[in-house]
Amino acid sequence: IEDYDNDQIRIQLEVSHGTLDIDFSGVSVISNTDTIKTFSGSLSAVNAALLTLKYWGDQDYNSDAGTDTLSVLVRDWDGSSGYYNENSHDIVISLTPKEDMPEVQASAMTVQEGAGLSNPTIETITTAMLQTTDAESGAANLVYTLQSIPDHGELRLNGETLEAGDTFTQEDVDGGALTYVHFGDEDASDSFQFSVIDEALNVVVDNMDITITPYEDPLTLDISIFKVSEGDSRDITDSILAITDVDTTDMTAIVY
Repeated sequence: IEDYDNDQIRIQLEVSHGTLDIDFSGVSVISNTDTIKTFSGSLSAVNAALLTLKYWGDQDYNSDAGTDTLSVLVRDWDGSSGYYNENSHDIVISLTPKEDMPEVQASAMTVQEGAGLSNPTIETITTAMLQTTDAESGAANLVYTLQSIPDHGELRLNGETLEAGDTFTQEDVDGGALTYVHFGDEDASDSFQFSVIDEALNVVVDNMDITITPYEDPLTLDISIFKVSEGDSRDITDSILAITDVDTTDMTAIVY
């Protein structure tokens, strides 16, 4: 700032999409917020403070123009009647976007065990279960690639089975197009691994865990007809009478 009268100076600095920081040593502070700094002092003190001015653009601020504006309002003091000369100037700040990594939230999902090929459990993987966000990329441009598929079920996109290497988007998840299908495997857990890539080719790898709630399968009874002569005896073995239960290996828990 130049002032040929070397009067007392009052200055206000203001931005809309960032944070200002300044060293107020040697000046009087009138207001001090992240976006507005107002202070006064001698010409030399104000200029010294301005040399310490720093600006940080807001994170993920995306303006169509890609800019912010530093508005500068300056008034000088005549020593008796108060501040009288006023001048203002706008400084355009060009903002260069910083490419952020995609942020993935994969919550463990729980599904009921399926009851066989003819009656599987089909569970929609919702946005609450699987969501990737990125400030620079829309849902249609956040692309998942399956690094591994579930061992005890399968993933389907619009009803079609997915294999390792296949892709889907966050838009697909948001639209309810991605499902997990369980046919009745007795394992209590499953999972799949995926990577996500955004428009800037940033890649994140994560996995999704799946808990299987057991379904109480019916017992299977196998009976074979056998013959025994009158007055004789014969042991009834498991080849003659047997019960199987896929939900347990503890046969002492089965009572006839």
